[in-house]
Amino acid sequence: MRSHCSKAGVLLGSALVVASVAGARADAVEALQGAWVMESSDCTGVFEQAGKQIRFKDRNFANDMGFIVSGSRVRGPIAGCTISQVDEDNDRFSALLNCSDALVSRKFSWSFRLVDADHFERLDPKRRDPTISYKKCVF
Repeated sequence: MRSHCSKAGVLLGSALVVASVAGARADAVEALQGAWVMESSDCTGVFEQAGKQIRFKDRNFANDMGFIVSGSRVRGPIAGCTISQVDEDNDRFSALLNCSDALVSRKFSWSFRLVDADHFERLDPKRRDPTISYKKCVF
């Protein structure tokens, strides 16, 4: 279960930092509102629209591929996070996330680079491939 929380935290954390490009925390979070998936994923395979709301189509499938930002909350298929701080350093951003699921609570910090309004890259120098690309889903 801890592995699932960690995966969800990675995905959730990825979305949060990108928004800080505007400088102010409220503007930064506003830029991230919506549904996000890894660049290679199909939005319609992960999410569906129910009225005006976007939701996970299949929470098990979505585990490694998507998350939804709504206000200062970020929802993954298993865990949820709250954005508690967003900082900017040149063209890179970092966010502090407080994440939890039914069993585990944990704080995460992630670094990102905004590509454009619909794309961002998560930067993690500890990984073999240090850059993971994400795209915003439009319904």
